[in-house]
Amino acid sequence: MIKKNVNPWRRRVIELGLLAIAMFLISTYMQRHMISGAAPELSGQTSLHAPFILQSDPEPTLIYFWGTWCPACRMTSPAVNDLSKDNAVVSVAVSSGSNDDINQFMLSHDYQFAVINDDGELSKRWGAHALPAIYIVKQGEVQWVTSGVTSGWGLKVRMWLSQWL
Repeated sequence: MIKKNVNPWRRRVIELGLLAIAMFLISTYMQRHMISGAAPELSGQTSLHAPFILQSDPEPTLIYFWGTWCPACRMTSPAVNDLSKDNAVVSVAVSSGSNDDINQFMLSHDYQFAVINDDGELSKRWGAHALPAIYIVKQGEVQWVTSGVTSGWGLKVRMWLSQWL
């Protein structure tokens, strides 16, 4: 506990520092199962029955594990949708119902990114136990991982940096 007689500005700095440390520890804990190195296979049909295979492209691809039932995903999905307009994005809807359920959800939120319906097997293979889970893959290698709520600018910076790695 911080003493009450500490300067209010100093107290605020200490509180923000403790919050940053707590967020870092929580984020690290949530990402402990996320894979690194060579990306596992990711192929199948999208919810709209289009075939999808993750290629070893020279350009980065954002892989977004999420769920229609996930409150944190509802805050991150608009940023992923914006990013999908200019970047390669594929998402994996985890335990989110039938393809029709997912397509209705996508339509009602005006999301345009591709979705693979997952019964839990893909998320398990990728180590995406805490949602949302985001991977950036380039040439078959995982460049970045993050989980939890993520901002649009944070995603854009990671995608931009991935082009240079």
